[in-house]
Amino acid sequence: MSDRDRGQTPDERGPATGQPPTPPAPASTPLAPSAPPALPSATVGVDIGRRSFFRSFGREAVQAAAQFVGAAAALQRGPLAATGQLLGATGGSDPLSQLLGLDEPAPASGPVQLGPPYRYREGELTLVDQRRLPHERVEVTCNTGAEVAACVRDRMVAGGPVLGQVAAYGVLLAAERIRTNSQFVRIATLHGTINALRSARASSRPMAAALDRMVAAWQRVGEDAPGDDVVDVLRAETAAIEEEALLDHAAVGRAGAEILPTPTDRHLQVLLHGPVGTLGGGALGTALEVVQRLGVEGRDVHAWVPEGRPGLDGARLVAFELARLDVRHTVIADAAAAAVLARGRVDVVLVTAERIARNGDLSAAVGTYPLAAVAARHDVPFYVCAPLAAVDLEAADGWSFLEEERPVEELADLHGWRPAPLESALHNPVLDVTPGALVRGFITELGVLRPPFEVSLPDAVDRRARSGPVRSPSPGSTPAASGAAASPGAGGLPGGARPEAPAANDLPAAPQPALPGEHAAVAPPEPAPPAEDEDGWGGG
Repeated sequence: MSDRDRGQTPDERGPATGQPPTPPAPASTPLAPSAPPALPSATVGVDIGRRSFFRSFGREAVQAAAQFVGAAAALQRGPLAATGQLLGATGGSDPLSQLLGLDEPAPASGPVQLGPPYRYREGELTLVDQRRLPHERVEVTCNTGAEVAACVRDRMVAGGPVLGQVAAYGVLLAAERIRTNSQFVRIATLHGTINALRSARASSRPMAAALDRMVAAWQRVGEDAPGDDVVDVLRAETAAIEEEALLDHAAVGRAGAEILPTPTDRHLQVLLHGPVGTLGGGALGTALEVVQRLGVEGRDVHAWVPEGRPGLDGARLVAFELARLDVRHTVIADAAAAAVLARGRVDVVLVTAERIARNGDLSAAVGTYPLAAVAARHDVPFYVCAPLAAVDLEAADGWSFLEEERPVEELADLHGWRPAPLESALHNPVLDVTPGALVRGFITELGVLRPPFEVSLPDAVDRRARSGPVRSPSPGSTPAASGAAASPGAGGLPGGARPEAPAANDLPAAPQPALPGEHAAVAPPEPAPPAEDEDGWGGG
């Protein structure tokens, strides 16, 4: 702990005050004026020509290490640190020098590299500012829990799983900084930090679940325990949250890849929406991990990516990650997604979720609801890829979900030009609620959960609580998918889930058009009279 930290009260640090903390100053790398297409990164990456090899090697090495020698031993420096090294990320320069502008990192040649969304080093957490991607990689180093809360509130990071991991590190940072302070200061500061993190993104269930785990770990050792003991137990819980996210997302990828078909004469057409990649997941993504798994298995995939207005999160982040993973993809306007679905160009829609109610209603990136409705209208399977940490069994349905808005300036300003009249009111929601009746299944670490969700979701949460973290399967085992009818004691996954073969009518079998740029005219599929579902959609 530095001299400037000794003797500070909670009010001087920020989390226990009524004033919102200010995010730390970023360390950015400007674009190189002499070479506009070459977008530099603040983190030196591997050689571009070897990018695909190291990406595949990095993911497989991490997962193989977890499989054969145990995640705890293989990832001694944490899964994100290991993944970051394998993917070419470096430790960066001294954070204080960055904040003072005394140590500007040298620009790297080539495009911005895909690396982990955060890095932890004793006493500091470095976050990638996702608002600045893909054209520049800006990293912000946080030294306090209050600074982490400010970064979360300002949406420097997004995506439920990564928010849970970042929030856990925010609590750990606070505990590390005050470990030698008085008992009163330690208790007040930790409570203030936890409250600040909760309020920074109250809509995120994985973040709330991670904070609940940190509070429970703290209470196990005692709120009045010595500072070193508190730090030790919180560090262990943070590492467990991070490690479990890695293993859970790997299991989600295996379960998703298991149920998707392999067309013989064309690419599998997948539509991705929301923070589905590593930027929203941590070491691995959610829905994007399914796509990555298909690629590892040698199966051809083409992804459709709605642009994600007004923040353009799809075009900026999802497409950015797909490009770095060498996955063929096409960015489309949000308004064009319905037509793409209606013309039979999509085999399956994959999204993620911030919160899932007991009945299967989900809160997800705005635009998820219309995609689910149109997919149901045209019988396109709609799957939600999310670990069980996103399930909130206390929420009976989606009507209890909190609403969240983004700054209206995103709508008011379009590259320096205001498209709407000054007299117009603006509304910019972050999330919408999709009825569970529109969901074909939830792809989780325990397999694919099918309706009725009032049965399958609580059952899966209970089995996960009893069985503990999902581990990688032993060599030769078969990935499993579970439904509501899975019988206890069967072999496969923890809790007795049995392998499930893809249903014959799960995905449309009609031939699909060629990829964009290829010349092949395909007539739209014959319209079938839609049956009205439980939510009242379809019919007429």
